Amino acid sequence: MSWIVLLTILSCTYSTAFAKKHSLVVKNYRIIGHVYQTLHTNDWLHCVFVCSADTRCISYNFHQKGLCELNSCAVDDMFDLNKWGVHSSGFVFQQLRDTNKGKCQTRSLEKEFKGKAHNYALQFSRILGASGYVIIRDFPSLVAFTVCFWMKTEDKQNDGTPFSYATSGTSNELLLYNYRNFQLFIHNQKRTTNVVATDGRWHHICFTWENTVGSWQLLKDGIAKASGTNLQKGSYTISGGGVLVLGQEQDKPGGGFDQKQSFIGELTNVQLWNYVIPLQEINDLTLFFLCNAYSRSGNVLSWFDIVQGSLNGSVTLIALSKC
Repeated sequence: MSWIVLLTILSCTYSTAFAKKHSLVVKNYRIIGHVYQTLHTNDWLHCVFVCSADTRCISYNFHQKGLCELNSCAVDDMFDLNKWGVHSSGFVFQQLRDTNKGKCQTRSLEKEFKGKAHNYALQFSRILGASGYVIIRDFPSLVAFTVCFWMKTEDKQNDGTPFSYATSGTSNELLLYNYRNFQLFIHNQKRTTNVVATDGRWHHICFTWENTVGSWQLLKDGIAKASGTNLQKGSYTISGGGVLVLGQEQDKPGGGFDQKQSFIGELTNVQLWNYVIPLQEINDLTLFFLCNAYSRSGNVLSWFDIVQGSLNGSVTLIALSKC
């Protein structure tokens, strides 16, 4: 009998004591923004028992590879969960109590993140193995772009991948790869930068490109560290319709991951624009560190768009400790 079947049976038992007819068990979903405690355990019974023993715990998100998130809110039904939860592969959401109903709605994603998304980060952990990633679809065509984000890692083993965009024709259509020595790819053409960001501190990273002369640059903390030309110059257009993944390098759209290329650490404020932002303006972005209310949103993808993507495996949305 599979663990999900056992969990479903257990939920029936707990529905009488805690949630009556309101008990809800849903695979591949989780509530975010209401986690008040995180436990690292692969024992789902332990997760259930801890939640049931704590009157603050209304529901929980559990991943069988080692994560138990205790939530302080309840949803009314599956429609409510679809509205306030997110699809997260490998997780199970279970609601044990029917108290605090409406709290999830009151602190919806719109309210919780859109106005202060800069207060949150994606945490990619070793605990759940190599499967942690965030996936975004419906990517547009680009003839120029700027992608910026804040990152923190002390991982000196993996060729960590913050940003990977793949199409059916090209797995490395747009790729920022290996934070031990950043490499940039546009349609399989590569540039090596000798830029490192693995000292365990927060760093602001930006990558820009345009197709007229194929000019590109990588900026770290507002300073251009590497640049050049002739990277897919001329009329080349980055193809739209592919898959964007944060945290893994794709060998095919949405898959083909390698554990040694996993991002391990924290990532926040990922923004994408369809033009090259001037150097001085990028430098200005670094002055508003992490938790400042000022945030310049990407006109292609904003951080709010990112946190509503599909969270899979060993990635968790956490509140930044500085905020």
